[in-house]
Amino acid sequence: MDNNFFEETLQEIDLKEQCEKRSYKVKPGSSSNAAAMVAALEAAHWPVGDMAPAGENPVDALTRFIMTDPVTLNRWRQLDPGGRRAPFEWDEVLAFGTNRFLRNFGIDHSPVTFYGAVSRKEIDAALDAGGAAVVSGIIPPFEAPKTPVEHAVAVTGREADSGYAVVDPWRDSGGSVRLTLADFNAFISPITLGKKRAHIIKTLDQ
Repeated sequence: MDNNFFEETLQEIDLKEQCEKRSYKVKPGSSSNAAAMVAALEAAHWPVGDMAPAGENPVDALTRFIMTDPVTLNRWRQLDPGGRRAPFEWDEVLAFGTNRFLRNFGIDHSPVTFYGAVSRKEIDAALDAGGAAVVSGIIPPFEAPKTPVEHAVAVTGREADSGYAVVDPWRDSGGSVRLTLADFNAFISPITLGKKRAHIIKTLDQ
């Protein structure tokens, strides 16, 4: 397995909190899921940058909405009565809240769909149609006794059968980086063989 991508990601964990605190104000240090979602929406041509108040990062705008929208919070409480995790850390709530956020700006359908088990072929089809995906899962530990780390990345393009272009919220690169198929297959504990946890985002033009 080619571990380069996630080895580099894990090496940047110590810098992750500094990066997020510099970039995000609402939930600094825990905005990876929302940041991946915004990157995927942008890749699918949704004008999320125009949906944030003047001077505010769209990640903050989405995070604040999910944390304050009564209908979204009701969905969260149904899934997590004890409040073990923040609303935006639940994939189902992230998708639900994002769609409600978009409706505030005249989007009358739901471009984001969360799947607990989606095939790479389905992800490829979404990318080929001009959409994007948010893939969430576990980074395996490369050095004992380190434990697995939960993470999410935006999948914004693909390179035939050789890999994917992804935006990694933990990297301060400002653009996409390459994820090999080997790393893609290693990332995420499969729900079923060959399946991944992913949000599929339809393009604005669909």
